[in-house]
Amino acid sequence: MSDVELDPAIAKLLEYAKEKKSISFDELSDFLPESVLNSEKIDSILALLEANNVQLEEEDIQIEDEQALKKELENKRLVNNSKESGSDDPIRLYLYEIGKEHLLTADQEVELSKMMEEGEEIIKAILRRSGMLIPEFFQLTVKALRKEAKDSTGQR
Repeated sequence: MSDVELDPAIAKLLEYAKEKKSISFDELSDFLPESVLNSEKIDSILALLEANNVQLEEEDIQIEDEQALKKELENKRLVNNSKESGSDDPIRLYLYEIGKEHLLTADQEVELSKMMEEGEEIIKAILRRSGMLIPEFFQLTVKALRKEAKDSTGQR
């Protein structure tokens, strides 16, 4: 046995590689210390792997490049979309901002209109019961009575 085979890190590497039947350069560098990777022992380690029918795989750099290219294109697309939305057109800005607001559902709208009508009825009742009218109350009363008259005649 050579001194390469006696190294415990190389023994672990060989055991792992025999199970997989192949090993990549990254896995090789994970198992071996830097001193072994940078020395002349690496040739004997590669020969030992080959003697044990273990193939050394080259990393698929092309796949990594494609993934990096996809990420770069996605980032460019995001930047382009943000530039388009940053328009100086006031109408577009208004529509963009108004689109963020939540709209009422039909039920919510009906509920709010009923609450407003109930509030108006309360104000009308208070104004009718009060003996004295302050000018503002008088104007509100006239306005409310006009609206009431229109509602009773069916006009809108």
